[in-house]
Amino acid sequence: MIYSKIALHRRLTTKFVGMAFLISLAPLLFLFFFSTNSATDMLIETLRNDLKEKSFLVGANIDRYFTQREHDVRVLSQANVLEGNDVLAIIQYLTEVIVETPYLDDIDIINTQGIVIASSGEQNEKGKHVLELYPELKTLFSDSQKAKQGDIFVSEILELDSGPGLAFITPITDDSNLIVIKTLLVEINLDTIKKIVSDFDDRVIGDKYVYLVDNDGRVIVTADPRVGLLDLYPDLFVQSDLLDKFSDQGEVGSIIYEDADGHDVMAGFADMAEFGVNKAMDWSIIAVAPIKDITLPVNDFQRALLIFTLVAFLISSFLLYFTSSSILKSVNHLVEGARRVGSGDFKYRVNPGHADEFGYLARTINLTLDRLINVQEEAEAATLAKSDFLAAMSHEIRTPMAGIIGMVDLINKSNLDGEQKVWGENIKKSSETLLNILNEILDQSKLESGKMAIDPHDFHFPSFINETSNLFSPKFKDKNLELNIDIPPQIPTEIYADRMRIGQILSNLLSNALKFTHEGKITISVSLATIKDKPKIPEKNVFENVFQDNPSDNPSDNPSDNPQQQICITVSDTGVGISENDKCSLFQAFTQADNSTSRHYGGTGLGLSISKSLAELMGGDMGVQSIKGVGSKFWFTVPYELARAPVSAVEYRDESEEWKASRPLNILVVEDMPINQCIIEGILEDLNHKTTIANNGKEAIDMIKTEEFDLILMDIRMPIMDGIEATTAIRKMGGKYSNIPIIALTADVDVSNVDKYISSGMNDVCAKPVDQDELMQSINTQMGEKIHHIEKTDSEEDSQTISINSEQQPSDKQEFSQTLLKVSYMRDEMLNGTFSNSLNKDDVKLSDLSPREQKKHQLKKEYERTLERDCTTLKSRIQTLSDDPNNADARLELSDIFHVHKGTGLSCDYQLATTVSKAAHSHLQLTQVLAERDITDLEQYIDALKLISDKKISGDGGSAGKTLLQALNI
Repeated sequence: MIYSKIALHRRLTTKFVGMAFLISLAPLLFLFFFSTNSATDMLIETLRNDLKEKSFLVGANIDRYFTQREHDVRVLSQANVLEGNDVLAIIQYLTEVIVETPYLDDIDIINTQGIVIASSGEQNEKGKHVLELYPELKTLFSDSQKAKQGDIFVSEILELDSGPGLAFITPITDDSNLIVIKTLLVEINLDTIKKIVSDFDDRVIGDKYVYLVDNDGRVIVTADPRVGLLDLYPDLFVQSDLLDKFSDQGEVGSIIYEDADGHDVMAGFADMAEFGVNKAMDWSIIAVAPIKDITLPVNDFQRALLIFTLVAFLISSFLLYFTSSSILKSVNHLVEGARRVGSGDFKYRVNPGHADEFGYLARTINLTLDRLINVQEEAEAATLAKSDFLAAMSHEIRTPMAGIIGMVDLINKSNLDGEQKVWGENIKKSSETLLNILNEILDQSKLESGKMAIDPHDFHFPSFINETSNLFSPKFKDKNLELNIDIPPQIPTEIYADRMRIGQILSNLLSNALKFTHEGKITISVSLATIKDKPKIPEKNVFENVFQDNPSDNPSDNPSDNPQQQICITVSDTGVGISENDKCSLFQAFTQADNSTSRHYGGTGLGLSISKSLAELMGGDMGVQSIKGVGSKFWFTVPYELARAPVSAVEYRDESEEWKASRPLNILVVEDMPINQCIIEGILEDLNHKTTIANNGKEAIDMIKTEEFDLILMDIRMPIMDGIEATTAIRKMGGKYSNIPIIALTADVDVSNVDKYISSGMNDVCAKPVDQDELMQSINTQMGEKIHHIEKTDSEEDSQTISINSEQQPSDKQEFSQTLLKVSYMRDEMLNGTFSNSLNKDDVKLSDLSPREQKKHQLKKEYERTLERDCTTLKSRIQTLSDDPNNADARLELSDIFHVHKGTGLSCDYQLATTVSKAAHSHLQLTQVLAERDITDLEQYIDALKLISDKKISGDGGSAGKTLLQALNI
C-alpha cells in the first residue's frame, strides 16, 4: 500500500491531524481546563456558602428550641400550686404538664435539703436525694439555692431514663420572691434536637454525617454509627486543631480538610448560644460533605466537555480529510439545527445524517437539548415552590397598599385642580387593581395551607343561580351577549350546600366567559351526576358535536367510595376557546393559556386554580372542554343534600320597594337588651304585628303559658335562662308548644353554633344586626305562608355593611397610637370642614322629626351613653387580663360587652363600632390562651371603640373610619 511507502510524519493524514490539533484541539483543551477549574471553584464556593448558611439556620433552630425551654421552665416555676404544700396537687399538676409536653422526661420538686418531694408520673424518685440521682448537679443545685426567682441553671449532658438529656434547674421562691423554698428540676430529652440534626443530615450532600458537639469536641447527637454519646469528634484524631480553625472564623464558618478516613471533605460550622445563668452548653453544629460528591456535577461536566473537545478534534480531522461537499452537507445539517433551536424550537432535533463525526456531534447536541429541557422543567417546578413565598409577601404588601388607597381618598377630597384629580384617580385605580391581585394570591395561599373552611346552609337553588347571574347583567348588556339558563325540572330547588363557595366558582366562570366572549351567547346549564358519572352538558350550540368525551376532563375518572349525588353546573360560551396544549396548565396557579392573555385581558391566572381547589374542597371536581376559536365549556360538580327545612325563593328589593304584611301576627320577642328590643319591636310594629317582650327565657316560658303566640323570636345569650335552655324547655312541654315556630336571633352565626341551635329545637337562625329581608323570608318559611311581601314605595333608606377580615391582626402599638391621633384629627377636620353637614350634630330638634325618627334618635343617644360606659368597663377588664391572662371572669365580661355591641351598633347607626366589636369578639373566641400579643390586640380594639365613643363617629366613619379599620387590619 502507498501509505507503507511514506514516512509517518510525511503522511497527509498526519498533517491533517496536526493541523486539526493546532486549529481546534489545543484551544479547546485550554478552554476545557480553564472552564472546568473555574466551574469547580465556583461550585465549591457556592456550596461552601450554602453549607455555612444551613449550619447557621440549624443552629438557630436549636437555640430557639432551648430558649423556649428556658421560658417554659421559668413559667412553670411560677405556678402557684408549686409554692404550696399540697403534694398531691403538685404531683397532679406536674403529671398534666408532662403529658402535654413530650420533650420533657420528668419534672421533680426538691426541698431545700435536696430531697425529691414530688415528681411527674410515677413517684419512683420521691424521697431520694437529688445528688443521689444526679451527682453531676451538685454545683448547680447549690447555686440554685442562692439564686433569684427566674434564674435558670442548665446542666451538661446527663443520662436520663430515655437516653441523653439536660436538666434545667430553677428556684421556687416565696411570695416575697426573695427566699428559696423549693427547687424545680426539669429533665429535657434530646428527641427534638435529634430530629433537627437528622433532618439536616438528610439535606447534606454525600454519605458523611452531621455532628452536634460540645466545646470540648465531644459528640452529643449524630447519625454516625461509629460514634457514641460524648465520644470525641472523629476528625479531631487527625486534625487536633480543627475546632480552633472553626472558631477563628467566628460564629459561622467552613473549611476543607482531610478527615479521619482520608477523604477530602468540606465541613460547615455554626456556634450556638449559651443557656442558663451558668452559661452552659455553648454547643456547635458541624455538617460534613465529601468533596468528591460536592464536585460530582463538575466531574460530569468535565467528562461531557472532554468528550465534546475530542469530538471536535475528530470532526476537524474528518473535515480536513474529506471533500468540501461532504463538509458543506454536514455543516448544513448543524446550521439548520442551530437556527431552529436558536429561534426557540427546543423540540427540534438535528438530523444525524451519516454515522460520522458530524452525526456524533448532532447526537451530542440532541442530548444536550434533552438535558436543557429537563433543566427547564426543574426550573418551572422551582417557580411553583416560590409561590408560597409570594403568598407570604402579599400579606406584608397588602397593609401598606390599603394605606395608600386610604391616603389617596383623602388627597382626592382635598382642593385639587383638574389634572391633579385625574392623577389621583389613576393612582387609586392602579392601587385597587394591585390590591385585588394580592387578595387573589391570599385566597390561593389559604387553599394551599388548608385554612379554607366549608360552611353549608339550606338555600333555594334556582334563586341562587338567578341572583349570581344577575350580578353580571350590565356586562352582558355592554357586550350585547345573550344569557341562557337551563335548570331541568328534576333539579331539586331546595338544597343544603356551601352557597358562598359555589357562588364564588360560578362567578369566576361567568367572569371568564364574559372576558373571552365577544359575540354569541353564554349558557348556564345544570344537571345531576354521581361521583362515578360524567357530567351531563345539555346545552346545544354550534360546537356541541365537535366535543368528545375526554376521560381526563370528567369526574368519572376520579373514583370515590362516596356514592353521594352531585349537582353539575356548566358554563358554556362561544368565545375564543383554548387549544389542547394550553388545557393541561389551565388550572395551575399563576398560569394562563398563553403569555399574551394577561396583557390583552388582564388577570393573575389564579381564578381557575382557586375555583378547582374550592370544588375539590367541597368534594366535587372541575374540568373543561374547549376548541380553539369555537368556544369552551367549563363544568364543576358539588355534592349536596336536600334542604333540612323548607326554603322559599329569595325576594330581592330595589331602592323603591319595602316589606308589607298580609295579616298581623302575635309575636313573642325574647331579648334582654333594651336597644335590641326597641329595634325589633319597631320593625315588627311597622308591619302591624303585635309584639310582646320577654327579658329572658324564664319570662318567655311563663308568658306562653298564659297567651298564645304565632311565633317566637329568641335571643341566645340572656341572663337567668338563655335561648337554648328556653327552647329545650318549651319543646319538652309538648302539645301545641312543640310546633310553635322559634327563630333564633344572634350574632354568633357560626357553623357549629347553628347546628347546636337547631338541635335544641329552634326552627331557623337569623343574624344580628337584624337583616329585615332575611327575617321576613324566615318568618314566611316557618309559618308556611307568604305573610310578608314586597311592594313599591317612594323612598328606601340606604344601609351599609362593613365586612371584616378576622384572620388579620391589629398593627403595632406605636404605629396604632399614631393612627388614633390621625383619625382624631381627621374627624375634627371633617366636623369643622366641608363634610360637617353630613355628620351627626347634637342640636337636632326632636319636634322636627317624625315619631319614628324621634325613636331612632333616642335609641342612638342611649347607645352612645352605653358605649361610653362600656368603654370604661372594657379598659378596666383588659387591665385585669393584662395582669392575669387566665382571669376567666374578666375574659367573659369582655366577650359579653363585645357581643352586645356587635349586635346593636349597626342598628343604632354605629356601623364602625359594630365592625370593631365583631373583630374583637372573634379574636377573643378564637384565642384559647391569651398571649402578650393577644392582650395588645384587644387593647387596640378597645382604644378604637373609645375613640369612636369620644368623637361620636357614627355610620361607617367615612375616611376616618377607613383609616382606623386599615390600622386594625379589618
